[in-house]
Amino acid sequence: MANFPDPYHFLQPYIADYPSWSDPAYDVKLGEATANTDSAVRMKELAECEATLLRAMPIIPLYFDTWVYLERPELHGLHLNPLGVPSFKFAWLEQHGSLQ
Repeated sequence: MANFPDPYHFLQPYIADYPSWSDPAYDVKLGEATANTDSAVRMKELAECEATLLRAMPIIPLYFDTWVYLERPELHGLHLNPLGVPSFKFAWLEQHGSLQ
């Protein structure tokens, strides 16, 4: 899981020393994307790196993390953060009468 909402976190492990796979063009493109300060161009370059990685398929994703939870109608303000994790910081329960 990423610590911040940026694709670089997921693409970086496949630079040069990944077991049984390397692509010098991928390494160069990822380095160029990292050095770019224009966010629109940077995201386009990172998308190209991702496409290269998906075409090469050095990994096969077998597990997809999910969050399964029940949400009561009295719960408000619960939102998923940009990484898909429930954020309880601004959540609150609406009180209806007395609790039993």
